[in-house]
Amino acid sequence: MSLVDFVKGSYVEFTEKVEWPKWDELRSSTVVVTVGTIILAIFLFGVDELFSKAIKNMIQILVNLFN
Repeated sequence: MSLVDFVKGSYVEFTEKVEWPKWDELRSSTVVVTVGTIILAIFLFGVDELFSKAIKNMIQILVNLFN
């Protein structure tokens, strides 16, 4: 199978055989993904801040022990 046949077959596949989502479905999915991404980002920010403060406190305790 040549590259030209592959490209032609891919074009036919995408234009005639794939069922693309409707606009309402696409918009709904976009909202779900956006909200999920924001929630995950906030959660990861919180965990990062928590670990950062915990490590700073541990380092401060170790510094105070050796001073």
